[in-house]
Amino acid sequence: MVNITKAEGKPKCYFDPRYVLIKNHKPPFNKLSFAKVDGVYVSGYFQDMRKKVLHHGDSLNDDDFNEIVSKVNFDYQIQFTEEEVRRFNEFN
Repeated sequence: MVNITKAEGKPKCYFDPRYVLIKNHKPPFNKLSFAKVDGVYVSGYFQDMRKKVLHHGDSLNDDDFNEIVSKVNFDYQIQFTEEEVRRFNEFN
């Protein structure tokens, strides 16, 4: 997984190479967003993750997806437990 954050209120992200602007963000995101590409987040899958799929499961635009994947640092992996994923993403 990669971290996606809204662009609003974060002008430094436009110039930071650790972030990739998602140009065709809607769908699946409602707001202009960035992908943080300086590492990946690794977690096992659990059933409740399906509840966090945005916009009826629509995918990112292929061009945005390919740009993000080409710039992600896959060598830096951050491990998360199911409990941590639930806490950070407000699973109910």
